[in-house]
Amino acid sequence: MVLLAVVEFDHPARLIWLAVLPVLIFFAWRGVTHAAAWRGWASLACRCLTVTLLVLAFAGVALRTTSDRRHILLLVDRSRSVQGEGRQIADRYIQAVQSAKRHHEISVWEFADRPRSADLAASETSPPLNPLVSDLAAAVRMAAASIPDDRIPQIVLLTDGLETTGQVAREAIGADMPIDVVPLPPFSEPDACLVELIPGPSDPLTGQVRLEAVVWSNHAGSAQCEVSIDGQALAEQTVELTPGENRFFLTVPTGQERQPLVQATLQAPWDSIPENNVRRLRLELPETPRILLIADRSPEESELPTALAGDRLLVDTEPFDRLPARLADLETYDLIVLTDIATEQIEDSVYDSLEDYLRQAGGLIVVGGEKTFGHSVYHQSRLEELLPVTAAAAIETRQPVLAIMLVIDRSETMEEENRMELARLAARQSIELLEPHDLAGVMAFSDGPMWIAELETVADRQSLLRQIDKLHPGGQTYMYEAVERAFLALIQAVADRRYMILLTDGVPAPGDYLEIARRMAHHGVTLSTVSLGHEAEQDLLIEMARIAGGRHYHCDDPKDVPGVIVRETRAATADEVPEQFETSVFRALPGLPFEGAPQLAGYAVTNPKPEAEQLLMAAGRDPLLAWWPLGSGIAVAITSNVVGPDNRAWQQWPGHTDFWQRLVRHAVRPPALPCWQLSVLRQGNSARVRLADARPERSRELPDDVRLTLWTPDGTQRDLEPLPMASGDFKATFEAVDPGEYRIEAVVESLDQPTRTFITSLMIDYPDELRLQAQDTAMLQAIAATTGGRFAPSAETLLEPDGRSIARRFHPWRFLLISSLLLIIVDLALRRWRF
Repeated sequence: MVLLAVVEFDHPARLIWLAVLPVLIFFAWRGVTHAAAWRGWASLACRCLTVTLLVLAFAGVALRTTSDRRHILLLVDRSRSVQGEGRQIADRYIQAVQSAKRHHEISVWEFADRPRSADLAASETSPPLNPLVSDLAAAVRMAAASIPDDRIPQIVLLTDGLETTGQVAREAIGADMPIDVVPLPPFSEPDACLVELIPGPSDPLTGQVRLEAVVWSNHAGSAQCEVSIDGQALAEQTVELTPGENRFFLTVPTGQERQPLVQATLQAPWDSIPENNVRRLRLELPETPRILLIADRSPEESELPTALAGDRLLVDTEPFDRLPARLADLETYDLIVLTDIATEQIEDSVYDSLEDYLRQAGGLIVVGGEKTFGHSVYHQSRLEELLPVTAAAAIETRQPVLAIMLVIDRSETMEEENRMELARLAARQSIELLEPHDLAGVMAFSDGPMWIAELETVADRQSLLRQIDKLHPGGQTYMYEAVERAFLALIQAVADRRYMILLTDGVPAPGDYLEIARRMAHHGVTLSTVSLGHEAEQDLLIEMARIAGGRHYHCDDPKDVPGVIVRETRAATADEVPEQFETSVFRALPGLPFEGAPQLAGYAVTNPKPEAEQLLMAAGRDPLLAWWPLGSGIAVAITSNVVGPDNRAWQQWPGHTDFWQRLVRHAVRPPALPCWQLSVLRQGNSARVRLADARPERSRELPDDVRLTLWTPDGTQRDLEPLPMASGDFKATFEAVDPGEYRIEAVVESLDQPTRTFITSLMIDYPDELRLQAQDTAMLQAIAATTGGRFAPSAETLLEPDGRSIARRFHPWRFLLISSLLLIIVDLALRRWRF
């Protein structure tokens, strides 16, 4: 609508040519005759108008007007994040604006990776948009440039605000025109997106790593998350997702690779975009710790190497004389374990190396009894300087107490070949070998168990011998209950060593004999078995004796029975048996279990140093397990020979491996952090690489050469230019658009240091357009506010007058020339035609 018109001239000096009009009128007046006066004056008028029009056109006459007519350009987001409901809202809005456009001009453009006119969308020659890219900045820039100058500009941006490239906020300010924003809902269909996979600390002992998965969802429901390493599925977990951010943890084994590729895949039956359900991660794992075990016993005779190694640690077992004396040799190991060593046999040079090793973050565990920690050998020794305990007076010695149970078959088959009489003789001879302070008992069995003599001291030896005469044959071979009762009597007795000798000549009734043998081994009860005659169940008796740490004998001749029983009793009384005691937890380490731990046999009395931390105590008073920091390392002392033959029950305890694994985890040298740290961070389509010296600024290295190499997903290799930012700090950038793995290698060279190589990776698993996120309402509101536009206007509000108008300048020279030509024709007609 034209509001006002003003006449202007581009070349006003040319109006001087209007001066020819009086001359033209003068000559025309003189030539007019009365016969055709009207025709002459009409011709004169045509000529005057013609000259006037031509002079006006020649002088550049222009009409300046103002108008409120707008050109409304609708920019519609057609990227992948706007789908379903979002597209429907945009289409309805466009139809409403076009229906109510009045005198305004309306044009529609679509954009994704680039803008294009909606009219070209139906053209077969126009290449399709890439919906996996959202470039709002390019769309706004194009819109601002395409609106005609003689129209009031108005841009309407219909989008969810989730741009993947460019900076639309900056471009909107530079457009210098109002931008109205119509927000569209993103990801209107049910979707779950695996946004991030965050590595947690890895456990070099178990080879496991804890991963944190971050999932965004716009729908509540169940999903399945599967984790694979180097293509092998290792863990699967069902998770319940809620709208918004969801976080959950997965623990997976990593294997032996230092840089395994971890992939997490999320699966949900209701998910509309499966492409954004995969995230990958290249782990950087520390080296597997190495342990040096110094032991006199061969690995086949000890459970310790297996317990120390667990599932993945490397354990080298060497004899005492192979203990390295050089620090360089010790530093190849992350933990040194010394078992039952004689301290006086270690040279001072070895102690010097061990001390330096500890102060440089190494770990040391020393296990032993009197041989290692006894006052006579440990007091004021170099080993005492390294460990958290000092020597103390030895425990007063006393006579060890033996508890022995004879379990004898008295079934009716024992009447043959005088077997019963020989069994009574064997029992009497066995009792004769015992000391008065020892405990002895006799249990017989046939159809059921029968106490011949309950377990008690041998002080009244004659009374015990008389009770043995009660043994008489008769009945079947129901052995299990008798063995169980004898076992219960032994574990309730106060004794240093518990022993059972089982004699039978037949096939026992069914029972869980192997399980009770395992219970004996757990509680420190030794079981030896004797089979008599060819009908005896030898295989069962052999296995029971093996499990419970005893021996098996077979006697074809009943006359051999007394000698076998006497020999086994002498073996039991001849063993040196240290005092057994219950351990008590003074201060527990997390994950260090002691529930149900068996008693230990013997320990060396020591005193804790003031800086020591006690974890276990013997009999509630003396340190049994203690540690302290020495320099940057940790030294641990175990003052009982828990790896010796006297502590077989401890070694067969189900928690034995867990105990050593937790102790190794506490004492082992921690992984060394690299002085240089290589990282990569992606922002938009650009990735920034940083290589920085993590040491304090005064200690930072000034390398002679730094090289950065990039491998792109398609296998292309190229060098990156490292730009120094500060002392020991370099950066480089590269474009990261295509999905895949970008591997970056940094090489640092210095004259006084070996060449070091660092590797890191950047993973792009799916386009940024598919990353589920909420509408960027704050940015869209800011665009509307800073440009003077409106946020979420209706179609009617959009077309309401806003008080703006635009100046228009119209040059009518074409009209003037055409009018002059018509006047010339009329003039000729007036002069030539006769009417």
